[in-house]
Amino acid sequence: MVECEKCSEPVFENSRCILHIDLPEDENSKEFIRINGLKEGIVKKKIAEKDFNFEGARLLELTIENQHDLPSINLISADIRRNLNIMNCNTKEIFCGSLSVGKDGEEKHGQISFREVNAKDGISLVCANIINDVFFDNVKARDLIFSNAKVGRNVQFRDFEVKSAALFSNSTFNGMFTLDNCDIQGIVGFKDAKFTKPKSKEEACRAAKNAYERQGDKNEADHFFYLEMGAKRLSKPFYFKYPELLVQYCFGYGVKPGRVMITTLIVPLIFSGFFWCGGGLQGENITLQDYIYFNFINALKLGSLEFQPSSGTFQLLATIEAIIGTFLWACFIATFARKFMR
Repeated sequence: MVECEKCSEPVFENSRCILHIDLPEDENSKEFIRINGLKEGIVKKKIAEKDFNFEGARLLELTIENQHDLPSINLISADIRRNLNIMNCNTKEIFCGSLSVGKDGEEKHGQISFREVNAKDGISLVCANIINDVFFDNVKARDLIFSNAKVGRNVQFRDFEVKSAALFSNSTFNGMFTLDNCDIQGIVGFKDAKFTKPKSKEEACRAAKNAYERQGDKNEADHFFYLEMGAKRLSKPFYFKYPELLVQYCFGYGVKPGRVMITTLIVPLIFSGFFWCGGGLQGENITLQDYIYFNFINALKLGSLEFQPSSGTFQLLATIEAIIGTFLWACFIATFARKFMR
């Protein structure tokens, strides 16, 4: 008996078994109906025999339900044209690396649904390509590795529990990303993840922030708070969105004292340039160093006895600088104190 090049099943055609040959494009053709019927028969047989190794399989649809104490479910490099459903299952691991679900241009299908699933050692969706939606409902796992994946529409987690790590690095999410009543007890990673909808990034970062807050990791919690607020800014009307750039980049939303310090140093330098270009101080032989000295003293302690503005315009500029400087200094103290008290 000649075996398939991808598994130990008998060859059907082109050195491949019935599970690994491609389905015909025309779903109404007799050939499609014939081949898909054979595939469904093999799938039913494997499930009955508790064999859940579907690595590299080419299937129209796959549903695994009411299965318990399984060693693993292997869907690595599988290609499922319609939907993948795993429901009411208890297994050690679920491998879905390089899984492809759905067909480009198909809106009705291309979904993954995990419901009432307990994966003791974790779920891997590394490099998966899902055309439409992903649903996790009442799922428990040690780890969730969702890295380098692409999801065409929405991702929804509800009553989801992860005991170790939930990693979404380098993945692309083109729809809404929601986490409802989720308990992530370990590391949460969104490094280089891409969200086409700001609301999705906001919710993802909020979930990560809350997870790190519960773990007592204040630095990571502050980092995700900053990202959350940045994403929230993008959802606002333009007359709020663009002015808020100052709050984001100059003040770091209150969690980056270094940025406030840099802003506090830059503002007097900017005003020094205005005073120097316009000759804004009284007296002769005033050097650039004198202008810088005056503006730093004015910004940090409200005025200098050695130099005076040369006109009403520069008196107004000095007043504005003093107000801004006082505000920045107060912001730095508050941000610095908050950072280290946490």
